[in-house]
Amino acid sequence: MHTIKFVHIGVVLLLCAFQLEATVKRDIDLSALYKGISEDRLPKEIIPLSYEIKLEPNIEEQTFCGLVKIKLRWINDFKKIFLHAHFDLILKDDKIKLQKIKRDIGNGTTFENIIILRSGRLPRKTIYVLHLKEIVQKDSECVLEIPFEGNIWETADGLFRGYYTNSTTLSQEVYLATNLKPNNARRLFPCFDEPGLKVPFTVSIARPKNFTTVFNTPLLRTIQHPVLSHYMLDYFDKTPPMSTFTFGFVVSKLNRWSINPMNETYNLSSPTINIWSNKFSTELQEVHEKLYLVYETINDYFNLTIPLPKIDVLAIPDLPTINSNGIWGILTIRETELFKEGYFVLARELVNQWIGSWITPEWWSEANVNKALTSFLAAEFAMTTAVWSLTENIL
Repeated sequence: MHTIKFVHIGVVLLLCAFQLEATVKRDIDLSALYKGISEDRLPKEIIPLSYEIKLEPNIEEQTFCGLVKIKLRWINDFKKIFLHAHFDLILKDDKIKLQKIKRDIGNGTTFENIIILRSGRLPRKTIYVLHLKEIVQKDSECVLEIPFEGNIWETADGLFRGYYTNSTTLSQEVYLATNLKPNNARRLFPCFDEPGLKVPFTVSIARPKNFTTVFNTPLLRTIQHPVLSHYMLDYFDKTPPMSTFTFGFVVSKLNRWSINPMNETYNLSSPTINIWSNKFSTELQEVHEKLYLVYETINDYFNLTIPLPKIDVLAIPDLPTINSNGIWGILTIRETELFKEGYFVLARELVNQWIGSWITPEWWSEANVNKALTSFLAAEFAMTTAVWSLTENIL
């Protein structure tokens, strides 16, 4: 137990170190360990305060379109806006709008249009630049509105499409899922795609009527799509502040199984854990119980409950190129991984809800350290849970 606590202290110290702005000289360049990560950092003159995103995936055509409204604050006087947008993401330049928020005690909030002279990408970089007519003063707040569209991929990058066999009809079913790690949020929507920037998201996602969408936060309400008769529009609760790479959703025909939530039955502090799968089996009940046991082990150790009311666990028969994809509030796992003996796989996925999704590195040069820490802690939590479970069964 003392060993685990010392590890905890080391984790806390390391996470604090991630937040330091000062440059620290290293004997080993950790960024070299993650050569695939772009070093396209954005200037610090402007920061995001929130995102409002509307997404409309088209499963049949394998495309998507959307609209993002980013609330921005100027840290210094500045005449340009830099943000991330992948080469494959099409921004509708002629429809981009920028409005300055003006607050008047007598008249409430009004908006003033700011003229955008031109826009475009930096050469060989996934950075998009807006050139403004006038300098925007320090401490100003604006709303940037950008329509966009892109493609749904077959590989697990950005928004991708996968398939599985329906256990009842034996027909092939399609699903959509996101994998925005490490810096693929810019493939889905224009954003400030850096792990150290955490802000809340307000999101709506369109889907066909016979599909279900699972997002980081619970479903708030659903309406008929105003244009597409065979589509619905789901609105979700506003997220806590989070990094862009932890944004995610799954659109599928998987079923959510009615298993009594153990957090309600035993008055646990954990969020509700939902299990979605292609078919129901007694193994799912066992996995459900193991998930709660592991969660409580991790929560007791950190003495810190993640600020999410639910975790959705989706068992997908096949995931392209990856075994699992854990994001904040959603664990997407290949079925064979979910049903493995022991607690390690579940502990590895759940600990990322704390370290990796909630607490993130300041930059991707520390990503391998983060991965090593979560793997080590997952092993500790798996052993602790196994011993506790065995003790309870004996008693």
